[in-house]
Amino acid sequence: MLDGVSRLRVPMPLAGFGAAQLGNLFRETSDAEAAGAVDAAWAAGIRYYDTAPHYGLGLSERRLGSALADRARAEMLVSTKVGRLLVPSPETADVRDDEGFAVPAAVHRVWDFSADGVRRSLDASLDRLGLDRIDIVYVHDPDDHGDAASSSAIPALIALREQGIVDAISAEEMGKFPDTNLAESLQRITGVSIDRSNGEGSFDASAIKAPPDGSPMSWNDLVSGLKSGNLYVNVHTQNNPKGEIRGQIGGQQ
Repeated sequence: MLDGVSRLRVPMPLAGFGAAQLGNLFRETSDAEAAGAVDAAWAAGIRYYDTAPHYGLGLSERRLGSALADRARAEMLVSTKVGRLLVPSPETADVRDDEGFAVPAAVHRVWDFSADGVRRSLDASLDRLGLDRIDIVYVHDPDDHGDAASSSAIPALIALREQGIVDAISAEEMGKFPDTNLAESLQRITGVSIDRSNGEGSFDASAIKAPPDGSPMSWNDLVSGLKSGNLYVNVHTQNNPKGEIRGQIGGQQ
């Protein structure tokens, strides 16, 4: 684990509850079953719950918010995602969603990594979840939208973090960002000075201030487990970069 004081109000646990099934992933799940799953997770000590607008066209967020409504907010972490706006689609309300969720397609997904899209998406998520802030917000599936995610979505989330609406920001599949944008995004989020891009999925970090003990940090450690005052990164990358980097992560105030 990398050094740094997290802005998360609850320590990041080793296990969490993935709420895709609350959105009827592949099959219908009743409201009672959804609530019962959250009840069982809470009883088992699970305190991290992850959802997204994509999951059931908002159904997952609504069900998760309802199930957690009477729980102690200070004891849990909730994450959601941005990148897809849900837009009303009354003409397809009698058709089943075509992206794997057993729900009516009364709304449809629109890719939007713009600053305005991020804010609108998060506002809607807060409403569905019944919350006034989100612990972690992920940039969701930016595979084909690396430029917009890096130049628009991440700066918008940084601004929301500074406003206290978001505690931590993250990106899934950061290894698929354009190499230079990946380095630039990490620099903006963490405040670390990235020297220059250097090959697929990696960058030269010779300009980064070394930790007091001089210990190296591998790229894999950085992209798969970074916890700092500014960012929690959850990344599954296909790249296998060479070498190691050194850096002081999480020092930005």
